[in-house]
Amino acid sequence: MNYLLMILWIITMVLLLLLPYGIALFYQRIFKRKTYPYLFIIALVLYIVSSLQYLFPSLLWRNLFFALGGVLLGSASIRLHHVMTKRWK
Repeated sequence: MNYLLMILWIITMVLLLLLPYGIALFYQRIFKRKTYPYLFIIALVLYIVSSLQYLFPSLLWRNLFFALGGVLLGSASIRLHHVMTKRWK
């Protein structure tokens, strides 16, 4: 049961983080502004690594990976918001 929930969580996170990645990539290509779309992918990888602790209990530092993923996701989202609303020219 744990494996099924973990797989569903990972699939959901992939789908949810690919949407802002696509938006950031669009704004970077069309408007030539730095949106750092790769930060969304790095945050996704960090979230997946932090969730692997439930499958492999010997993995340490899961909270650190989760926190780093959150910080990267937050900073990338703030940057994307500022680019989309034309702030910080």
